[in-house]
Amino acid sequence: MNRFSSAPGHRKAFTLLELLTAMAVVALLVTGLMMVADRTGSVWVRGENQIETRRNARASLHLISRDLRNAVLPVAGVPAAGASNLRFVLNPADSGLPPEILNPDALFWQATTASDATRGEIATVGYFVRLTSEAGAPKLKLCRFFVNPSAQDDYRIYQAGTGFDWLSPAILDAYTSASADTAEKFRGLLAEDVLGFWVRCLDPDGEPITQTAALDPYPGNRYDSNLGYAYRDGTIAVSPPALPAAVEITLVILDSRSAARLSAADVARFRTEEPADAAALIATLPEPLRASARVVSTKILLPRS
Repeated sequence: MNRFSSAPGHRKAFTLLELLTAMAVVALLVTGLMMVADRTGSVWVRGENQIETRRNARASLHLISRDLRNAVLPVAGVPAAGASNLRFVLNPADSGLPPEILNPDALFWQATTASDATRGEIATVGYFVRLTSEAGAPKLKLCRFFVNPSAQDDYRIYQAGTGFDWLSPAILDAYTSASADTAEKFRGLLAEDVLGFWVRCLDPDGEPITQTAALDPYPGNRYDSNLGYAYRDGTIAVSPPALPAAVEITLVILDSRSAARLSAADVARFRTEEPADAAALIATLPEPLRASARVVSTKILLPRS
């Protein structure tokens, strides 16, 4: 028999089952790769958000710390009736401050940081978180109040007999504009998406100040350099005018992506509940936002206290 006479062999085709199996394996591989890519993207986004948050917090705390280290008071003592003078105040009771800036604290003082020294080097500064609205959505912004001594009508922080009536919404608007004024050393907007600004004035032992030099209790979280302070259970009194020995600053800040999901109801909730500290504020947030909130804190010693 001729060995070349038989029909050549032929290859078997893939069966439908084999094709379906191969497609299923490919689909699983593609799905796995997509999941890995998605998780990698999420990790990258979270990393970028954390970097953004840390950068904003670090820049804000650096400027606040510099202003506090340069805090000064007059050497002439507490002003007489009807006289103006310098002052360091936390949440002044007689301020008439509009409620949208108390989130929850507001701090004002003078520091040797004037950018226009034609009338001296001592500028009036202050920090607070201001609640605004953009396109119907709430925005919370850390603002820096900054007034050069050349702006005489708006410069004083205290005038006996008038309290803080001068610190009107119009003046606050004029000196904390929507965008930062770099010519005035970052007057106005300092950082966005800062939910809260806490301040504690500390005595030389590092404890919160709760009494005036006359042993009267400070109502709530307040401090006034014209009242001085007492510490060690009232056994030591620091006569006015007096700066605190140190100031502790705490911020709660969100990255911009998380802050975009913050609703007016969320803001109303923590403003109504008036949380005592950063942890209490974060507890009022919806669960998805709690993990995104960052707490940053620093303690600044005041060299001239």
